[in-house]
Amino acid sequence: MDHSGYGTPHQNSHATPGVTRNEYDALADLFLDDAAFGAAPTPVHTPSPTVIATQQAAPAATHLHLTNAPAVSLPAQPHTGEAPNVWRLVGDSVLGDAPVSHIESEPPPAPAVSGRIIVEAIVQGHLPIFASAWVPQYARSIVQETQSAVALIRVRHGQISVERFALDSASSAALPKHATLAEAVESARAARVLVQVDEIAEPDLWRTPGLDRITVLTGADEAAMVACYRTLKTIGQELSHDLSPDAVEDVGTPSTPALAIAVLGATSERAAQTITRIQRAATNFLSRQVHGSHAAGRIGSGSSQTLFRGVALDGDSSPVALIALIRASADIAQESARTSTPFHTPVPPTHTIASQDRSPFTPAQPVTPAQRTTPGQRTSAWERVAARLEEKLGPATTPAAQFESKPIAAAPQPAAPSADSDYDLIDLTDLHSTDVVPPASPTTAAAVDATSAPEAMTPDHPHLATFVDELLAIDEHCPYAETVEFALAADGRLHLLVHTGNCTHTGHPGGQGRALEELTTASSWAVAHARAFQKSHAHIKLDDIEHRPILHLITDRPREAKRLLESDIRIHLVAPVDPQARFVCRDLN
Repeated sequence: MDHSGYGTPHQNSHATPGVTRNEYDALADLFLDDAAFGAAPTPVHTPSPTVIATQQAAPAATHLHLTNAPAVSLPAQPHTGEAPNVWRLVGDSVLGDAPVSHIESEPPPAPAVSGRIIVEAIVQGHLPIFASAWVPQYARSIVQETQSAVALIRVRHGQISVERFALDSASSAALPKHATLAEAVESARAARVLVQVDEIAEPDLWRTPGLDRITVLTGADEAAMVACYRTLKTIGQELSHDLSPDAVEDVGTPSTPALAIAVLGATSERAAQTITRIQRAATNFLSRQVHGSHAAGRIGSGSSQTLFRGVALDGDSSPVALIALIRASADIAQESARTSTPFHTPVPPTHTIASQDRSPFTPAQPVTPAQRTTPGQRTSAWERVAARLEEKLGPATTPAAQFESKPIAAAPQPAAPSADSDYDLIDLTDLHSTDVVPPASPTTAAAVDATSAPEAMTPDHPHLATFVDELLAIDEHCPYAETVEFALAADGRLHLLVHTGNCTHTGHPGGQGRALEELTTASSWAVAHARAFQKSHAHIKLDDIEHRPILHLITDRPREAKRLLESDIRIHLVAPVDPQARFVCRDLN
């Protein structure tokens, strides 16, 4: 009877005699979990004498036919009359620290003809501190390596963002934000598009046709290598329905994405050792070729431009629809580039009027109502939300004055950012102007009543919804959390916002701790009064656990909020940059 837990060994013509494929896989799990770094276990029973290939024997894994795969070569053992310890020998051979003669750099995974863009899925593995900050750093490393623009699309809790990374920061800064995801992807004009989705949607993304590459971002410590191997094994299992059990995967085909790892937060020497160990394990136990690269040793500075952030109301945000949208938008951009606009020419911004010699820190000139309503130009925040609500819900049948929702009179127009900055600058100098842009139609669902709007925004006390894209402030408040502001998104989700400074300057001591307490209190109060909210705001979504309020913490002290970056609370940095009511706004997670 076998007490080892791996079954009775039997002969396998494609592996070392006496050791089955399942046992190889079990050995990999054994030597890649926490037990791998302690004493090797000893089987209870002693199997029949097993032939183990030594350094003088032929390699045991030559049937894999890998170009750069290291052969499994086990050290010769003195003959003691006992069966050799298979667990220790295979573990030392596959996961040892001995370097290989060649570490394969990251090659482009079969770029297709006619400039077909590379669509790459990003899997966030075990990374050093501030794990989310390593994803943009990986995008910057690709820009430096390929000398071409990279687009990063991230889907998190139903929210989608598109960022563009390029060597020429001026060209990225010249690109405006877009109202739709398709427009943003089309205008990015990137040679590679990185896609990161929620963990629960990752298996669907891996199986999506049109994906060229799956890259696991990992650190270089022991725990990171364990997590990376297990992630690669999970990916292999998800893709296994397209593979024969003994075939090594051909990478770069349209139906089969390439597998790769990118080591971050380590020195070149440590990264090479990590790549070696993971490649050996994947080759011998998963029968998969994995490309490896040392992406970056630390988080560096670099510019990026946010082209879109919000809810994808124009279509489904599932991985299948997302990849199809990327391919279609890229084809449109390439066709447009061939017929009219050069590939490198940025689209000039249309949402501000400014001369070329105007300093980036001088007040922006106000935009006239006629210019705001010109087709193709960026309108104010409430106009965009109102238009999308009307498109989604249809025109309202009741007069605008009967709506109890009281949005802000006008959202500020962002000033042109400097060429070397990726921050959003908001100008609050013209908020007291009496020139309020009228709504496009008196029947608009989110029509603005300027006389009954919340208290006017000032440079000292701006409405917090101003700092978050696509949010509409409403005149609601929780009696138990007076510092929390309420806002609605175009999809009907309720957003709660609080500034840590308000919880200190208004007589509430505690700063961030008090702000979090107020957020949770207001959220519970809103859920408890969901029916009342639905009567006041017909399009609000607050009826089940999937549509609970989204919480925003706005702070001018990001260091104090670093422990919240991996939470579901959205952290925003807002700080004044000059005495002319200019603020810098940045989403931290």
